[in-house]
Amino acid sequence: MIKLYEKANLKGHALINYKKELSKKGLTQEQKDILIGTLLGDASMQAMKENQNSNIKFEQSISKKSYINHLYEMSYGRLGIPPLIRNIKGGNAKDRQSVRSGAYRHTSFTFCERQSHNIDDKGKQYKVVPKLIHR
Repeated sequence: MIKLYEKANLKGHALINYKKELSKKGLTQEQKDILIGTLLGDASMQAMKENQNSNIKFEQSISKKSYINHLYEMSYGRLGIPPLIRNIKGGNAKDRQSVRSGAYRHTSFTFCERQSHNIDDKGKQYKVVPKLIHR
């Protein structure tokens, strides 16, 4: 993958400090609005196991690179994963590229994930309109 920004993916103490800072500052109202708006669209959140914190992923075709860059810039300091270009091969489509960004797993995102996703009888996660969206 090709990084579009200089900020490297966080590891070790840098990741721990990022999560502490996120816990202290929390998300601004504008960042919460962006999160809910993108979750109603094509952003996704997930926790690998029921008791884990959630992460966020924004991914679009390469033609929408400026949109992903904008989301990253609006949330800079909260998203730990800078926009990356991903080459996609195979499947039922021709080879293509996408650009994605996101945030590491954190308690700040878990509430949103639980409000905006349900799990069906087979254990597959799907999106729902949050009951608290009016707030």
